[in-house]
Amino acid sequence: MAQIASAAAAAAGRDAGALLGPAEAERLARAHLRAFLEEGGRIDAARGPLPADLPLGEHGLGLDSLARLSLIARLTAALELQRSGVEDHLVLAPTLGDWAALLAEHFARLGPEAA
Repeated sequence: MAQIASAAAAAAGRDAGALLGPAEAERLARAHLRAFLEEGGRIDAARGPLPADLPLGEHGLGLDSLARLSLIARLTAALELQRSGVEDHLVLAPTLGDWAALLAEHFARLGPEAA
């Protein structure tokens, strides 16, 4: 598995330890956010634009604190964020771009072991 990850990273022009670059991490964060919104019945929000500078809270996308914690739990379970400790920082990160940066940090810390 590590050899595959290293080869894929090299082909993409990235360090083998960084499985996801910033753009890929942002797409991953956006995909999880869209799925979360759709499951919650917020179809219009899920289909609308989700720019990186979009605040996720009540003054942006409209997620209250419980919804944000639910989304953090979903991401943590799906991506094993507890292995790098970045899940705690998601609580304080206000935008989708901030979340994407934390996901990129998670994959950078774990390197090929994240796959």
